Amino acid sequence: MLIMVRRAAAWVVGCAEASLRKGASITRQGCLLSITAGHKLKRQALYDRNARGIRPFGLPEKHFQAQKGYQAINSGQQGAFDSGGAFVVFLALPMAPECNTPVTMAVVAAHAGVSKNTVSLAMRDDRRISVETRRRVQQLAVKLGYRKNPVLAHLMSELRRTKGPNYCHTLALLNAHPDAQAIKRHPTIAAWVEGCQRRGESQGYLFDAFWLHDPELNGARLARILNSRGIKGAIIIGLFSQSRLPARFDELWAKIACIVTGVRTHEPTLSFCCVDHHALMQEAIRQVLALGYQRPALVLGNVVDDLVQGRLSSGMWTGQKALPARQRVPAFDKTDGSATCFKGFGRWLKRYEPDVLLTLHRDIRIWLEDLGHKVPRDIGLVDLEYNPSASDWAAMDQRNDLSGEAAVDMLISMLHNNESGPPEFPRATLGSSHWVPGNTVRRQH
Repeated sequence: MLIMVRRAAAWVVGCAEASLRKGASITRQGCLLSITAGHKLKRQALYDRNARGIRPFGLPEKHFQAQKGYQAINSGQQGAFDSGGAFVVFLALPMAPECNTPVTMAVVAAHAGVSKNTVSLAMRDDRRISVETRRRVQQLAVKLGYRKNPVLAHLMSELRRTKGPNYCHTLALLNAHPDAQAIKRHPTIAAWVEGCQRRGESQGYLFDAFWLHDPELNGARLARILNSRGIKGAIIIGLFSQSRLPARFDELWAKIACIVTGVRTHEPTLSFCCVDHHALMQEAIRQVLALGYQRPALVLGNVVDDLVQGRLSSGMWTGQKALPARQRVPAFDKTDGSATCFKGFGRWLKRYEPDVLLTLHRDIRIWLEDLGHKVPRDIGLVDLEYNPSASDWAAMDQRNDLSGEAAVDMLISMLHNNESGPPEFPRATLGSSHWVPGNTVRRQH
């Protein structure tokens, strides 16, 4: 009989190996097969998550040599044991190491005593569950070795996106421009707002707008309004003439998460998002040089350049380094539209003879025509910020709507991480721009 059992064991091993080659899976503790005298071979799966002992199903525990069976399974051997008249064959396959067993959300949920949905929300730091629960679940997940499946996470993100957004929270849109209607009237601000709203709606957020120059509004009152509406984050738009926020709102910034679009603020310094002005200028120079222009020049008010921390003028200087010294034209500071400034522009133009001007001031075209120059016959013009109302201009499209979208992403990240107040190390997100051909330049012969 023992010889027969040994042959049966060898046959079982061969069958199991063949099954594994075909893709059969084994349990965490291996496979268990049992044979009793005079009975047909029976294959059974074994589950023993507590690892307190293993025995074949259907056999009394007294007929099982627990310790010897454990050794056989853990050592990767097979053996036949006489258990009171019944012959038991263990097919002992090597166990996968404990660390190779994937820890799923269900495992984390079972240990934490919460639902899988709660674990999912906690791992995304969703504010719909308490901070205490989020931290407890996150710490337990780290302890258990939980790792997010990036493929599954992307799939769930796509499912949520295609399902359509549901209203989640309200954010504040703070207009810092002196004009209360600049959100609609100013093309740059309107583009920022469009991007903010588009991205916000896709993520389930809506916006309430406030004007920071409202004489009846200050930091304390606005803080109470935001708190009553459950608004914990804000995006500031419309800073053009200065980088300092109104002083009467100072107490507000410590209470909310906040991102600025367009410029870097000071006192306080907040994280911000805008186009990369330095790269924009370098690309504009590259484009005009490719058209054959040899003496590009920047016409820009120093106030504007200072607002972006000199990134436009530094980009111009970097681009001009590739030119011979005699072709490097100094910038003209267009302080305003006064007659004095116009005369100074005429003298500068006559002295340095640039062949293409890069500017943010579209009234320069009128000035050139008043001085007897035709565009683009005599001199080229490039707008450093594309405007649909002047679509015939060659220009750099700053895609301020994408800066608005990026600002929303930055703000949501702050909210998910429970960040508020001026950060110790402010962050900056800089966006790309691209060249838009137009009739204000032409290829040089």
